[in-house]
Amino acid sequence: MIVLRRRTDWPARLTAFFNATRGEPYRLSTMDCAVWPLRAVDAMCATAHAEAFRDQYDSPESAMAYVTSRGWTCARDALIEFGCRPLTSPLFAQRGDIAVLPADPPLVLALQVGGTFYMPEPSGEWRALTLQVASRLGAEAFAVGR
Repeated sequence: MIVLRRRTDWPARLTAFFNATRGEPYRLSTMDCAVWPLRAVDAMCATAHAEAFRDQYDSPESAMAYVTSRGWTCARDALIEFGCRPLTSPLFAQRGDIAVLPADPPLVLALQVGGTFYMPEPSGEWRALTLQVASRLGAEAFAVGR
């Protein structure tokens, strides 16, 4: 089992990552709701988990096909394989943790920054959910490197 460890300077790395990527256009398999949070994990923990998804799909259907080809049934399986630890509630998520939001296909991830889960959307806008709303929606949260 992989054990993620945040680098000692992870807060600065997460802030720099968040600010640098806010203007990137939405693009499946490089800047979408599955890859963007994993890129944040890579920045905080010096890993390369986002590379597993980069340029592997170009539609929601091909994304699910790729996930299935890896032996996963949803984003939750990938997070566990990558060393993220399930939390009992999104209310316990801390800065830098990830939530899996209920969706079809089940690949929607969001990154917790400042008490809010963020995720990029195809419109180019950002969706923001409080921890309480994520909990009411039935999201699952995962600790990253802690």
